Amino acid sequence: MGSFAGIKMELLITIENHELTAKLPENEATRQFQQYCPINETFQKSGDHEYFCRLTRGINVRDLEGTSDIHGGGIYYFADWKALSFVYKEMSISPYKVVYLGEFTSDVCGILSGAGNKVKVRMEAEKDGR
Repeated sequence: MGSFAGIKMELLITIENHELTAKLPENEATRQFQQYCPINETFQKSGDHEYFCRLTRGINVRDLEGTSDIHGGGIYYFADWKALSFVYKEMSISPYKVVYLGEFTSDVCGILSGAGNKVKVRMEAEKDGR
């Protein structure tokens, strides 16, 4: 799982009727993402491991390392598609690479693993915690 050291931003995320919080480390990509909030999107299920949506604007992640190993509760970004992803199952997605953006602070895996093909999501950013 990701580390919460250096956290400067929280996301308040509503998935269907479930209110959750996610923590994102401070870096240029998360600051840029914060400026896009609030975001209201429908996320589509992909495989048996994630829900994603394509953002209308990309996030600059060129200075961040990509990974093919994803874990449940992680929030990732796939630059090729401008896609934001909520992962609910640990796996390797090799040869693809995504950038880790943050972590849900509560169990999103149970919510997403039992959801339908699409979920409505609202994201709001809060600076420096609540």
